[in-house]
Amino acid sequence: MSALVEALLQLARTSGGVKRAPVAWMARLDGPAQRWAARAEVKVVFSGPDELAAQVDPDALEIAIGSNAIAYSPPGGAVTLHVHAERQRIAVTVDDQGPGIPVGERERVFAPFVHATAPTADRTQGRAGLGLGLAIARRIVEAHAGTLSVGEAPGGGARFASRLTRSSDPGFTVS
Repeated sequence: MSALVEALLQLARTSGGVKRAPVAWMARLDGPAQRWAARAEVKVVFSGPDELAAQVDPDALEIAIGSNAIAYSPPGGAVTLHVHAERQRIAVTVDDQGPGIPVGERERVFAPFVHATAPTADRTQGRAGLGLGLAIARRIVEAHAGTLSVGEAPGGGARFASRLTRSSDPGFTVS
């Protein structure tokens, strides 16, 4: 019950906007990637250029980017987190080796309390999620004027792609 209450509070908080700070992506995501790798039974592969920066809420984006992939990947699997530059955006892709999301359900799973209907959609360790993780992730990304979509990862599983606005200010400094 406490997990449900916390998830609902998180969902409600994302509707109220985000606090932005200057962030160097690779430095900021390195810590979470290491924490995810340490607490999960999956390997986290992390890559991208050092110079990408944006004005974002780093704590909120940490929630949005990797926790679902870790939860749905099988023990011994890999989660690949890749950050790269596009023209005006920063693209973050997260590939997992979980059950994936059927094409007809890829938009629907971003609604609160919705689970994919595939028999393997529950967590690989037999615990069903609350159906709030992807709704929270999408709201966080959209609060940053970004987009979040899902497709198929190379080799199976799901690929979640977030696109966020880059900082182009030459005087940009990272705290």
